Amino acid sequence: MNLARMFAESAPLYQSTPLFRYNGSAHAFDEVLAQTGRLANALRARGVERGDRILLLAKNKPDWVISMLGALAVGAIVVPVNPALPAVEIQAHSATLGLTFYTGNMFPAEYYGDLFVGLHGSWNRSVPTGYKVIRIPMQGGRPGAQQDFATGWLQGNRAWGRPVDVITGKDGALYVSDDRAGLIYRISYSNR
Repeated sequence: MNLARMFAESAPLYQSTPLFRYNGSAHAFDEVLAQTGRLANALRARGVERGDRILLLAKNKPDWVISMLGALAVGAIVVPVNPALPAVEIQAHSATLGLTFYTGNMFPAEYYGDLFVGLHGSWNRSVPTGYKVIRIPMQGGRPGAQQDFATGWLQGNRAWGRPVDVITGKDGALYVSDDRAGLIYRISYSNR
């Protein structure tokens, strides 16, 4: 049973009892449950399904609680992000265009849930940056130190390729699109 279901089952028992207070205002179980339900329906209408990952960018206010419960009610996996703190810092002009959380089973288990980011690369820096795919290991819902995962598109100061997006394929491989070379790369793992 997940948190959203436990909350929904508890709400009839407590109805107008305050669930929490914020800035002197009480927010009752039934009020929060109704708002959570409306949000869950809106997410479903936008195509959010069980197992989808949602980045929850919200300050620690009542909206955060409602958003979290609404996403969980759909069965989504919520990754909370506090806008007051940068979760990950990436070199300016790297052009982070595409990202994916790894959900396949081809790579070792420690890769599951890690963030892979395509860095399209700078076009206007004297010292180029980007032109690679980085891995950001996730530990307990928090990002770890970024690591170069796939490199080589930049040779000296010349880029022959520019990664755009990264997705996890149904086969468990990572697929990276490159709009300079006009290619899609398949990155696979084998323990041989």
